[in-house]
Amino acid sequence: MIALLLRFLRNTRGVAAVEFAIILPAMLALYVGAVEVSTLITADRRVTTIAGTVGDLVSRRNATIPQAVLDDYFAAAAAIVAPFPTDALTQVVSCVRVAADGTTSVMWSRGYNGGAAREVGSAYALAPDTQMSLLARSGYIIVAEVSYNYSPYIGLVLDGPFPLFQETIHLPRFAGYISLS
Repeated sequence: MIALLLRFLRNTRGVAAVEFAIILPAMLALYVGAVEVSTLITADRRVTTIAGTVGDLVSRRNATIPQAVLDDYFAAAAAIVAPFPTDALTQVVSCVRVAADGTTSVMWSRGYNGGAAREVGSAYALAPDTQMSLLARSGYIIVAEVSYNYSPYIGLVLDGPFPLFQETIHLPRFAGYISLS
């Protein structure tokens, strides 16, 4: 019996299989976690791209933007966020007047897919000492806001949803004021 026990203790043929069984759960968690974090970063980058693109497109308009065109810009964002679901994507574009003293007032605002438009005439929180505030004095800015609730596909390592938000500010390119018709 002792000889059998000694022979069992000296046998190392199954060590690799035992080590593999011990390390496998940790490696799988690391792999799945890396996939989940990378898709979260991708979703965040797409939210940033949408805010920048929609704001830039509106700021390039010459004096007037029809609501139908603005709705087309909003709808095009679905192609940018793909393959992620678009039902959690909300957007708001606003035109804000910046007075010479740095005070602000919303001229118009339009929301899409549940995005709450800002109230016309309300103040917009723009830090008075920022470069954008100084550039826009006695003028206008276009503000694009995008929100997205990202839920991980697998959800083993990251537990969501993660609220993503991006706000971009643009100066109108060709006209001082871009009206919404």
